[in-house]
Amino acid sequence: MILIRAYRWTIRRLHKALLAAAELKEAQADTAAKASAALKAKQITLQAEAANLEAEAARIKPLLG
Repeated sequence: MILIRAYRWTIRRLHKALLAAAELKEAQADTAAKASAALKAKQITLQAEAANLEAEAARIKPLLG
């Protein structure tokens, strides 16, 4: 009887630990997705800024001779 209780207690603890690990993994995946989206937005912004700078450089280059 004691072994059955110990087994059930162990199974409950393992189940709780697995649920906590799954929640943590989900939270990390959500954080990674948000960070990835933020980096993609920053990349697009920087590419647009680079294109603007190249256009401005092309415009100024003839003036500099």
